[in-house]
Amino acid sequence: PQCIVEVIAEMEQRLAPLAESCDHDAIFSLAYLRVTENVKAAADSGYFADRTWLTQLDAVFAEMYFDTMDTWHAGGEVPKAWRTALQAADDRSMTGLGDFMLNMNAHINNDFPHALATVGLTAADGTSHKPDHNAYNQRLDSLYVPVFDEEAERFDPTFDDLDAGPLDDATVGTIMRGWREMVWRHAENLATARTPAQQAFAERAIEEYAAGQAA
Repeated sequence: PQCIVEVIAEMEQRLAPLAESCDHDAIFSLAYLRVTENVKAAADSGYFADRTWLTQLDAVFAEMYFDTMDTWHAGGEVPKAWRTALQAADDRSMTGLGDFMLNMNAHINNDFPHALATVGLTAADGTSHKPDHNAYNQRLDSLYVPVFDEEAERFDPTFDDLDAGPLDDATVGTIMRGWREMVWRHAENLATARTPAQQAFAERAIEEYAAGQAA
């Protein structure tokens, strides 16, 4: 449980200067913090069958994000989808919603399969963690409205202008569910790779899919 507490503390520390300067990186930083707080609340309430796996996954996933941000701002190379997202943020070429979607795509589609494969798709007894992976979809659905409202209030008043009521929320939810399903399939390919060639193919498929979504 302490893993996710430490993740939230680092997210808050990283968000503060971004928010203070209205850096476009603040958009996803805020959204990711709110999602992680929600994951913690869900884990604390017994929402997930395997709390230990979920909190470990959360920590590994967040560390990938922290490392990517640090690498980019140090002038290093990052995956294609992240390059698109972070260059757009640096250029201030997107709306708040555009920054949100580009960063969400990069972190989910490029990073999440690797995090899942690292932590493991099954428990020691062979039970799949897929039900816990799917269970979080409903929690995500409940976050879009409050997070979008907060982004609009703090950073970009146009953030929630594309509002078509329940239809709008359903559309966002459908996109995210589709991405999260693809994430699991890509993670399976990583986890079952038996040769360097298979591993390289799985990794390339992930990076190209994420880059395509970014485009």
